Amino acid sequence: MKKILKAKLTPTKEQAKSLLETIETFKEACNWISRKSFEAGTPYQMKLHHLVYFEAKEMFPALTSQMIVRAIAKVSGSYRTEKKTLHSFKKHSAMEYDKRLLSFKSLSHASMATVHGRITVPLIFGHYAPLDRNKMLGQADLTTSGGKFFLNLVIDVPDGTPYDPEECLGIDMGIVNLSTDSDGESFSGERVDQVREKIHTLKKVSGKEARLKKDTNHCLSKRIVSKAKGAGRGIALEDLKGFNGRTMVGKSQKERFGKWT
Repeated sequence: MKKILKAKLTPTKEQAKSLLETIETFKEACNWISRKSFEAGTPYQMKLHHLVYFEAKEMFPALTSQMIVRAIAKVSGSYRTEKKTLHSFKKHSAMEYDKRLLSFKSLSHASMATVHGRITVPLIFGHYAPLDRNKMLGQADLTTSGGKFFLNLVIDVPDGTPYDPEECLGIDMGIVNLSTDSDGESFSGERVDQVREKIHTLKKVSGKEARLKKDTNHCLSKRIVSKAKGAGRGIALEDLKGFNGRTMVGKSQKERFGKWT
């Protein structure tokens, strides 16, 4: 089973500059390739490679050949489900790394290709430090946020032991209580609302509310799964497809309901 592991990079100022320039140049290449792909009606990777590879190398000499290959793959992948509109990539969108662009000599340092050559950057796994390096599949996305850099690594972990549940734990989702299970246990959204009210009027912290809700959802889902698995039960969720909060909740609830995932 493949999972994504987020590791924090701790580059020097010079290394951070190289990483940022690499991300931005890679983005520019992706947008250029995307225009070529859309104009030619050629979204498929192999045909797109033949169409743009050599010209892209001339247009973006700072990128290595393999970086061009990854840019072509990223653009092709973006058109996999939607081919009728031109796709564009944000300034600091993720850059794709593979085994030719990224390697690990230890679990504390990553060797990474950049537009200024290869650099070795310290990284932090946190509580995942005991991770076996052989579990890494050599695939990763380099991202940046708030001046910090991260590697979102693809790792291979054993599948959990499957079991056949004899009954299900029903989960009802709501607003006051984010969820209530069929045993009567509830998880309240009060903490979310309190924090949301504090940060709602503040500028430059727009990501805090989203991160809070993401973390709350993550903790809640782990709690539900752990409870069900511990009792050998399956999980049954109510179907909210087509539910329209704009017409089915009061005005005072729209702010809370509309922003919940």
